[in-house]
Parts: sequence; structure tokens; C-alpha cells
Amino acid sequence: MPFASSPLPCELWPYSCELTLYSLHTPDPPCRYPPESDLFLSLESGLLLVLESGLTIMWKCLSKRKPARDESDGKLVKGYEDNDHSESCLPSYLDLESSHSLPSYQQASFEPSKTVDRAADIMEHEMQKEELALKEMSSKIHQHPELAFNERYAADVLTRFMHSRGWDVERGICGLETAWRATFTHGKGGRVVGFNCEMDVNLIAEGGVAAALSVAAAMQKTGTAGRVVLLGTPAEESGGGKIIMLKHGAYEGVDAMLMIHPGGGAPYKTDLISPMLAIDSFLNRSLAYFAQIYSAHAALAPHEGINALDAAVLAYSNVNALRQQIKPYERVHGVIDSHDYATNVIPAYSKLKYGVRSATLSELVQLKRRAIACMHAAAEATGCQVVVHDTSPPHPELHHNEHLALEYTSTMQRRFGTSIKLALDVPGGASTDFGAVTYAMPGLHPAYEIYSEKGASNHTADFTKYSDTDIAHQKTLEAAQGIALTAFRVLSDVDFAKAVNKEYREWSERHDETALRRR
Repeated sequence: MPFASSPLPCELWPYSCELTLYSLHTPDPPCRYPPESDLFLSLESGLLLVLESGLTIMWKCLSKRKPARDESDGKLVKGYEDNDHSESCLPSYLDLESSHSLPSYQQASFEPSKTVDRAADIMEHEMQKEELALKEMSSKIHQHPELAFNERYAADVLTRFMHSRGWDVERGICGLETAWRATFTHGKGGRVVGFNCEMDVNLIAEGGVAAALSVAAAMQKTGTAGRVVLLGTPAEESGGGKIIMLKHGAYEGVDAMLMIHPGGGAPYKTDLISPMLAIDSFLNRSLAYFAQIYSAHAALAPHEGINALDAAVLAYSNVNALRQQIKPYERVHGVIDSHDYATNVIPAYSKLKYGVRSATLSELVQLKRRAIACMHAAAEATGCQVVVHDTSPPHPELHHNEHLALEYTSTMQRRFGTSIKLALDVPGGASTDFGAVTYAMPGLHPAYEIYSEKGASNHTADFTKYSDTDIAHQKTLEAAQGIALTAFRVLSDVDFAKAVNKEYREWSERHDETALRRR
């Protein structure tokens, strides 16, 4: 998220642009754009100073004004070449003709094979055949919303659907009533790809099922050996279902795990791939004790009570003060939970719910300690006792495998003309328990827009309404085909699969392998 943001005047810079600083916590921070570009030529030492301080810069151009050049020697001269194009002066999504413009990862050298092209046609036909059934299944789940670890209706609908398509289905796996696994195997040997089927969002479930069925159909008709695993994962929003399933071995043996996630349409433009923040959630309960009196009459004997609501209000204010000193991409957000208070009684009990987010799991641990210190300070000031309960395991940050990301981006642009915004080194604001899975294996988690109206972003009532529209189902099937073809590439192309795995191993070696063990 922005560290600082201010428009820069054209007379000082060769572009009219908005400057945004991002902090990178990597051993070797990559340059965002090639140093030989026009933009870098105009910055020179100023840019080097920024990089030496551990920051990198991203510019979002408000207008495109290239610096004029002397044709004889190519040097920069005073003045600008006018350009009336409204697009950004720097690419916001992968340009297949010049993907060298994204140097934070290497350009993929794998061209689609005839097998992959044939698989694309097979998948498209499979999705057309299943479209009405998939939409009906998705709408049923949409009409029966269920909370964490109680997705009984959704689990029943989904497992019955997969069983009717001839898949091997196991219910109640990993000690979780609503968790399940559906498996399809073709031939002998081969690699294994998987998809997540979250049950608290109808479109994610629909996309997972559609992708799994499409890959299975392509495997059968192209003679590609391997296995597809579809996991029904509960409690993504609260409970960390995937983390529990990961610890119980549900993901064991999978070569690549993929899923999709819907987002609001314009102005959000959520066809994108970017990392997600690590998150931890906890409850803070302030318990007031004074001799044998837990509360007191607010008018007759206020001095005999200890006000636990005061502790909650102070803790909330302490966290607000903390926000000024946290890192730009970090988030601390919470609420004071309602209680059956009476105006004439000193509250003896209060409860806060908080979530903290940071770019990495190690940074998250430090931020959580600072947030909890705010709670203890409030308890000390009011004479309360404070008890902190974790509501779910810590969720590591999500890391996208770059080869998978490039393949998906290429597929979506080639098949549907959809431009995917790539920001693989810039953490986004959301979080997910899928981050833990990307620590254990190559993973991909693209977001796609469902063309909701302006203002209807995720986690709003309006977005819920738009998630059961015809266009939402259509965009879901398109994104599902994107991850299906990406997964099929892992199954059918040994060189691509090796590159995906090599990238994951190298990334894993650079990160703390004990992150998932920290509690």
C-alpha cells in the first residue's frame, strides 16, 4: 500500500505522475522497471538513493509526456513530446509482445503446444455442456449462505454433484465435518494438480468444480496421464480451514494448486494477480474484578465498579494511535463487540474483535505483539484483567508462482481478450488461508471481476446480489478455464512443470521454512 503519494509537477519530471513508494522486504529487492527505460533515465541518482534505502518506486502516470530526444546522439533535451493517449505510461498488465517490461520475473519461454490448444477446445466444449448445471449448483449455494465450519448444505450439493460425474468423493476429511475431497485419475503415473472449492462463496465453488471437470475431460481425450484433486475447503473467512487441511495432509503430493476469486468491477478492475497480506485474528476480552463485585450501579455506587467498557474504548483508541507508526502496507482493524449493557450499570465485561495484517508472517508476529500491548495498557489503566484468544491460526502471506501467473495471464488474453494486471511484488490489501498452501507448493490465486456496479466491492450486500447474475457466472467460467488450462500445462508439459517446481524450490529456500510452525 502507498507509503507516500503526491503528484509531481511536469516542469520537474518528464512525466506527470503520481509517486507511490512501496517497501520491499526481500533479500535482493528487484528493480520495478528496466533501468534503460526513459523513466529511469530521468531519475538517475535519485532512484538509486531510494533503492539503497530499501524502497522501490511505482509510478502511476496521470498523463503521458515523453521527454524529447536529440536525434543525433539520443540524449535527453529540454522539452517533451506530446502524447494524447490516456493509458498509463508504464504497463499495468502483461504485454505478450514485450513482457520484458516486467523484470521482477523472467519472461516465460514456453509456447502453447498443440496438445494444450486441443485441450482448450475440449475444455470450452465441456464448460458449455455443464454450464446450466454449474449455474444451478452455484445459485443453490448462493441462496443458502452458511458460516465457517457449518457449510453442510454447500458440502452436500457439491459432493453429490462430483459423485454424479463419476469422481471418487471422500467426505468429512481432516477431522472437519464439511471438508471433502474429490479425485479423478487417468492413466498411470503423471503429475497431480489441484483446485480449491471454497464453500462460503458460490462463485469460487463453481469455478473450482468447472476447472476440475474441464481438466479431467481434456486428460481423457488427449490421453494425458495424471490426477486431479478438488478440495472442498471450509472456513476461509474465519477459521483457516485450508491451514487445518494442510496440516492433516490433504494437499500432500499435489504439484500445483490453483483457485480463483471474484471481485467488484469498475472502478476496481479486479482482473489481477498480486500477493496478499499475512493475517492473524484474535478476540480481546476485558474482565473486570473488584473484590467480589463484578459490576456496580452507575449512580448509587460507581466507585465500587471497574468499567470494562472503558478498557475497550481505551484499547480501541490505543490501536488508533498505533496506526500512525505501522508500516504503510500493514493493517490493524477491529470492532467493539456489542453486549447487553444498561446505562445505569457499570459494565463488568467487554469484548473486542481484531485482525492484523502485514506483508510477511514474521512481520505479522511483531505487529500482533504491538496490538496486544495496546490491550494490556488499557487494562492496566482501568484496573481490568485482559484475556486474548486467537480465533484462527495465523495466515501466511500469499505468494504466486510466477510461471503459473504468466501462463494464466497469457491464456486469458489469448482466449478471452482479458488483460490481467500483474503486481507480483506489491502486496495487496486482502488476505486468505490459501497463503499457507503457497508456502507448501506452487500456487496461483487470480482475481477476476464480475462487473458489479460502482461501489459494489467484496464483502458488501450489493456484491452478494451481483454474485448470482448471468455475467458473474460467465466471467467465473472464463477464469475457471484460465486456471484449468494453466493446470493442464503442468500435467502435459514436463519442461513447464519442471520450471514451475524449480521456481517454487528457489523461492522456498529464500524464505523462512518454519513460518507455518509459528503460533
